[in-house]
Amino acid sequence: TVAGSIAYLHSRDQLRAIDLGAMPETRELWSVSHPAPAELIAAGSHLIVGLHDKVVVIDTTNGGTLATLKVVGTAHGLAVAGCRLFVSTKRGTIHAFGP
Repeated sequence: TVAGSIAYLHSRDQLRAIDLGAMPETRELWSVSHPAPAELIAAGSHLIVGLHDKVVVIDTTNGGTLATLKVVGTAHGLAVAGCRLFVSTKRGTIHAFGP
């Protein structure tokens, strides 16, 4: 997933933020140990990671976990609209989270 000049990717059990505009030696902004996502989107200052039976909201500035949200099934469809997070799962369930 790319937002501006920052790429968010999963590789070798690590979730990483890479600055595509930086010099190679300073490209990696952060890296955290994380299971492989089923889905990954960026929304504002949040990275939203779809996993089996949960969605994890991550702070894009440092890779810290902000929230873990329970869902039923593997979260494959993620969308953000109107300050809400919509999650559809492999089981056909649609979840909505908001303030």
